[in-house]
Amino acid sequence: MFNFFSKNKEKEPELPKSVCKIEFSADDEGVIWIDCYWNIEDNPQSHIMLADLMQRVFSGSMTDETLEFIKTQCAKEGKDEELQEFMESLAGFHQEYFSKVVMDNFLNLSADNKSGPVVKPTNVIGGDIRSKKM
Repeated sequence: MFNFFSKNKEKEPELPKSVCKIEFSADDEGVIWIDCYWNIEDNPQSHIMLADLMQRVFSGSMTDETLEFIKTQCAKEGKDEELQEFMESLAGFHQEYFSKVVMDNFLNLSADNKSGPVVKPTNVIGGDIRSKKM
C-alpha cells in the first residue's frame, strides 16, 4: 500500500490475495485520493471485512502497528532523519486537530450556557409555584 519505501520484490514473500482494501494516497498538490475494494466472489464476507478494517484503522487501534511498521522500514532503509521529521509532523498535526476539537467544544458549551437557566426558579418541584399547581 505504501510506496514510501522501495521494495525488493525478490526478497519479499508474496502476500495473500486481498479480498478487501482501503487505500489513501496524496498527489503532489496535496489532494487526497481514496480507493476501496471488496470482492464477494472471493469471500462472501469481504464487504463486512472492509467495514471491520475501516473501523480498526479509523478508531486508531491500528496506529501502533502502523507506526511500528514505518519505524522498521525506515530503520532498514536508513531513513532516520525522515522518520524523525515524520513523527514530529504527525505529532504536530494531532496537536492542531485536538486543539481545534477542544476549542470547538468549549465554544459550543459556552454558547449553550448563555442561553438561559435549565430550570426556572418558579418551576421547582415539578410545577409552577406561581400557579400553585404542583
